Amino acid sequence: MREVTPYIKKPSLVSDLPWDGAAPQSPSLSGSEDSGSPQHLGGAKDRKVIPLKMCFAARNLSMPDLENRLIELHSPDSRNTLVLRCKDTATAHSWFTALHANIAALLPQVLAELNAMLGTTNATGSSKEVKHIAWLAEQARLDGGRQQWRPVLMAVTEKDLLLYDCMPWTRDAWASPCHSYPLVATRLVHSGSGRRSPSLGSELTFATRTGSRQGIEMHVFRVETHRDLSCWTRVLVQGCHAAAELIKEVSVGKRSCTPVCPAAFSSGRPCRLL
Repeated sequence: MREVTPYIKKPSLVSDLPWDGAAPQSPSLSGSEDSGSPQHLGGAKDRKVIPLKMCFAARNLSMPDLENRLIELHSPDSRNTLVLRCKDTATAHSWFTALHANIAALLPQVLAELNAMLGTTNATGSSKEVKHIAWLAEQARLDGGRQQWRPVLMAVTEKDLLLYDCMPWTRDAWASPCHSYPLVATRLVHSGSGRRSPSLGSELTFATRTGSRQGIEMHVFRVETHRDLSCWTRVLVQGCHAAAELIKEVSVGKRSCTPVCPAAFSSGRPCRLL
């Protein structure tokens, strides 16, 4: 039987999970000794170690979950997704809560590493300083009027709201977001429960509107927990107000307004903007 053993031996499914490409590309953001994760020695074929730093734990996102038993874990580079099916709803909720909490606990370390990489650690009031960063889901419109949620990474600096499709581990990646919106022209217009979902109850969503030369652009985002919703609501409201306070002068047509009265945007009258 020694000769045929390689043909009938069941391979390890765990070790074959495609997650190797999710490692950070920057030495400063890689899984080092102070990354918060235990160090594992290689060699075991029936084990797979997945760093949770900047992963996205979600429910009912990329595939329907009618039984409410699935947990989705998306890699930081958006290339790999691990779907776990639990025995019941309670077990799924327990595991999701644990995964989500551990990912959230690593965010302060990620923020410190990002700001160190960008050189904003000692630059007080730097417009590049990252105030908050996390994964959430954005509502996308498909052909035929259909809507779909897709993972998106949102970052908020002192002056901008940035959207990425993967974690920007390097300076070059950080400088190339998918979308960039000035906070001074952005407002939070909704925060709370969205439309009813038969399997998960009410979706927790918030919406933003940004004014530009092309008109008003609106985005709807979905978060996984009430804590996430409160956090993003606070970050956006405070960020928009702080960005407005930094504006020293606002140009309206050929006239300029020095910051003290929002009702003063009328024809020909001098105005001061608060």
